[in-house]
Amino acid sequence: MAQAFWGMRADRRTEGKEPTAASQPKTNGLEIEQRVIALRQQYPDWGAGKLVELLKREQVQLPRITAHRILLRNGLVREQDRHTTATKRFEREAPNQPMADGFQRMPENKRPGVCRWWCR
Repeated sequence: MAQAFWGMRADRRTEGKEPTAASQPKTNGLEIEQRVIALRQQYPDWGAGKLVELLKREQVQLPRITAHRILLRNGLVREQDRHTTATKRFEREAPNQPMADGFQRMPENKRPGVCRWWCR
């Protein structure tokens, strides 16, 4: 009974739609990809974020990460423009050591935020 119900619902959902590959159900159109490539070649120093803003002006909605992946697939991201990931943890040398040493050397009445209401 349940299989018949869910089977009917699945048929209704796929009715009138073109079949898509199961591994890539939401691929972008070739014209969008070509437009991203053309914009990158026109503005070689601009990243995916700025290119997406240009596409928005043309009424093309595309997530920034998708535009970045298109650029990566086509070899348009230079190695010097990539940011390295943080591999080193920011740790203190001893327990209870303050993270920002600059605040400890500043007189209390000169600290921003503390003096606004306390020193009136």
